[in-house]
Amino acid sequence: MWGQRARDSKPPAAGPIVLVLSPGGLGDALLLTGALRTLRRHFAPSPVWVLASPATRPFFIRCADRVIALPGGRGPWISLRRAVAILPIFRVSCRILMHPIYSTVRIYHQIARLVESPEKVWFDGEPMADDEIMTEDPRRFYTRIVAVDRNMRELDKLAAMLRNVGVENVSCRRDIWPDIGLSEAEQNSARERIAGWRGQRAALVLAVCPGGGFAAKDWGAERFADFLRIAAEHRPIAAFLAGGRQDGERARRICGAASSVPGLRIIDLTGRCSVRETVALIGASDACVGNDTFGLHAAVAMGTPSVVVMGGGDFPRWAPWGEPSRHVVLTRRLDCFGCRWRCRYGDFRCVRDVSPESVLNALREVVGERQRS
Repeated sequence: MWGQRARDSKPPAAGPIVLVLSPGGLGDALLLTGALRTLRRHFAPSPVWVLASPATRPFFIRCADRVIALPGGRGPWISLRRAVAILPIFRVSCRILMHPIYSTVRIYHQIARLVESPEKVWFDGEPMADDEIMTEDPRRFYTRIVAVDRNMRELDKLAAMLRNVGVENVSCRRDIWPDIGLSEAEQNSARERIAGWRGQRAALVLAVCPGGGFAAKDWGAERFADFLRIAAEHRPIAAFLAGGRQDGERARRICGAASSVPGLRIIDLTGRCSVRETVALIGASDACVGNDTFGLHAAVAMGTPSVVVMGGGDFPRWAPWGEPSRHVVLTRRLDCFGCRWRCRYGDFRCVRDVSPESVLNALREVVGERQRS
């Protein structure tokens, strides 16, 4: 399931390590995978270690030499578990420490402060709406700060950091395109499931991602249900709902509102698949539709056409970074974009005012684009 823990393999360090701190969520982790592969090549033979949450660890197991899962939560037992988890970091020498995500999560900055390394690199930036408020400027814990525009897309920020540490001529498409390293078995399993859902009716198989991290980004279960209803009027649709356990209630509302529609089959997979299984299923689908969430980044990484409903809180920072004709962003443009999700209207109309009809029109365009290619 999303967020499930995996065992930490413990190969010995071959010389000074490259330590990468990754405090972000699933989307951040997915975007980082390609950059990690480039770092391994650039700093070889130094092994690349990643410190991340248990939820994101499965993304890194094929693109780093070691992944240490840092437990979340609060309390004395959590503090003890964290101390045990990070102990190996202080038993090896560090060639360079990189913190390639703008975050104010204290524990990661505390680790950066304590680790002995000749180089410690972080982004200069601006806090997000849900960031912790730091009592001291964390920039002083680093030897080098990479200045980036706050609205620069995350993949471009990663390219800027790699250039800063000596990786020349970085190309997002060639060098740091996200790739979690799905095995042939993982991909075949996903294709078989998709083929079963497609069935003899040759249904269009959609990955639908109704999560979003927090309520402001949520297009709404009713709108997703309306979209699926009108989509099924044009052709048979098989839609699987992807997400974690926290998205289960939203998924049940979508199923309740649209499951009896003729020509529409809905499969609720929220909380029932690992993150790697989810990426494989999205990659085997005909298209992906959803809120601004991890699944839409997975669609771009896997080459699956997508339609994402986004708001203006930090637009266009998290907008999909693929070909615009295949990855469409829908929003209601307002003069208050950049509000950091502090909505002056209180209703996040930049998200809520996107109509189901406009999502269907965009879907037909990107699917048609795929069929012609």
